[in-house]
Amino acid sequence: MLKEKYDKSIIAKMAKGEYPTTIIHTSYGDFEVKYPNGKENGIIERRKAIQLSGMPRSTFPPDFLNGIHRDCTLSIVITSYPEGFNEDWKEEHMDNFPDEEVKNSLYKEFDIFFIKTQKEISGKSK
Repeated sequence: MLKEKYDKSIIAKMAKGEYPTTIIHTSYGDFEVKYPNGKENGIIERRKAIQLSGMPRSTFPPDFLNGIHRDCTLSIVITSYPEGFNEDWKEEHMDNFPDEEVKNSLYKEFDIFFIKTQKEISGKSK
């Protein structure tokens, strides 16, 4: 009984490489995002460090740091873009995507999904 419950759990699915995803609707169309694994979180952190060029975080304003975090995260977690989405923006990992409002909205919805998934992992989603 316990093994059957585990086999259906989010942890068991993630152990098999099946990470949760969700669709986020925007004015550009639908983006699919996934819950990042540990390796992907490391990639996000490395990209953030590269963006800061070795400078201490304390030398940058919070809004700038938040934007870097948002863009580096979206670069990794977006798994599917709307049809016809500019190929250059996909290659640049959203850094050069000019619509800040849409990037903020995408990240806000991703963050809600991330927190919900964290609660499910910890068993506190009820």
